[in-house]
Amino acid sequence: MKGYSRLIKNVPPSGISNLFDELQGRDDILSLGVGEPDFSVPQYVKQAAMDAIANDVDTYTFDLGTVEIRSEIAAYLKRRFDADYELNEMIVTNGCSNGLDLVIRCLVNPEDEVVLTNPGYVAYAPIVYATGGKVVELPLSKETGFKVTPEALKSVLSEKTKLIILNFPSNPTGGIMSYDDYAQIVPLLKENGCYILSDEIYCELIYEGVPTSLCQFKELKDQLIVMNGFSKTYAMTGYRLGYLAASKELISFFRILHCTNAIAANTISQRAGAVALREGDKDIPTVVENFRKKRDYIVTRLNSLGLT
Repeated sequence: MKGYSRLIKNVPPSGISNLFDELQGRDDILSLGVGEPDFSVPQYVKQAAMDAIANDVDTYTFDLGTVEIRSEIAAYLKRRFDADYELNEMIVTNGCSNGLDLVIRCLVNPEDEVVLTNPGYVAYAPIVYATGGKVVELPLSKETGFKVTPEALKSVLSEKTKLIILNFPSNPTGGIMSYDDYAQIVPLLKENGCYILSDEIYCELIYEGVPTSLCQFKELKDQLIVMNGFSKTYAMTGYRLGYLAASKELISFFRILHCTNAIAANTISQRAGAVALREGDKDIPTVVENFRKKRDYIVTRLNSLGLT
């Protein structure tokens, strides 16, 4: 035996996976380890999936995704953020995890610096390590509301910075960047010229203000990759459906790897996702309000126990 990949051996084991192993067969533990909404997928989304199965809509699709779902993604980004994306500026992925892997592996060379917020989502760093890239931490603090400030960003950007991954609303902090907050750091990002992966999977789930996206800043389009999906807003975690929106040049490059490691996203999920985008706006306020009530209940209970 000649051994395993040295790069993959540098990836630390997943703590979440270890916890999942411990949870198997246990009904006395409440898992808070994964962002799994506790409400059902909307009935019209379920029906779209069932209709797709019944009508034999189950073959491979075009590698970038069906025209239907990419049209709905473009309409959503225009409707919510006044951002203009053409059909060849999007690629539909098997969940955001597939999209994250595509972006990092297609852009990061050994020794390239990748800026990650700390605290931040646990899945970013392992893929960087798997490419031989170097993680540079951007510390976030409670005092600033876990936002990225111009001062903090300037301290970590360098000529070696290849990619920065931003995730707002943030997992795990809950921090939010408003339009004005983004506007303060956009000039620094533009000046540096690094690629920006904006993980916006939670963008609709905010309690105050309005959803914001870096795609609202058109001057960043050549550098920006917007990543979003259907797991949080529509509770479609098991459908494994996400997407990337970026310049035509970037999408063409991501497509090279996507064709070989995925072929195409799940056909039935794409049909369901298109319907979610087309019909789901009306349900988002109810979803947010339900989450707000649960948050307020938990905070009240923690306060009563002296745990905050």
